[in-house]
Amino acid sequence: MDRAFLGGKKKRAGAALVRALQHLNKASFNLSLTQVPPENDADIRIYFIDTDGEAPISGRNINGVDGQTVKGARVLVWADEGTITRSVIIFGTRLNIRSYESAMLEEITQALGLLTDIRNPDYDGISIFSQDSNASKTLGPQDIVALQRHYPPE
Repeated sequence: MDRAFLGGKKKRAGAALVRALQHLNKASFNLSLTQVPPENDADIRIYFIDTDGEAPISGRNINGVDGQTVKGARVLVWADEGTITRSVIIFGTRLNIRSYESAMLEEITQALGLLTDIRNPDYDGISIFSQDSNASKTLGPQDIVALQRHYPPE
């Protein structure tokens, strides 16, 4: 986490991560998510980078991140023969602190392979996949069904 996020933003980001994992783990799909310390090798890595999205990120030495532009939040997913091998989530400085909870939940869900946002006002405030709104801070019914269908019980 870059210095631009220290203080209240860091606390809010940490709380957003905890809540996102709680919501996802309550969704009853065939995965369980656990937060690990930053020094551990995680399948999903989350970075808070001091970038306003006007120029590509450079000099970070984070595989896949250099060269990307991020105004709010963005997810990158790598897969091998249909199996996700790792994901990276990047938060930039232009994302409003009030949007952290929604964006964290959305980006982690997308890191699991559900990458498509939906641009339709009927999804605003109801689904984390809404392209035009960060109003939803929980998984909507259709979000849960999508996760359960993507990761069905064994």
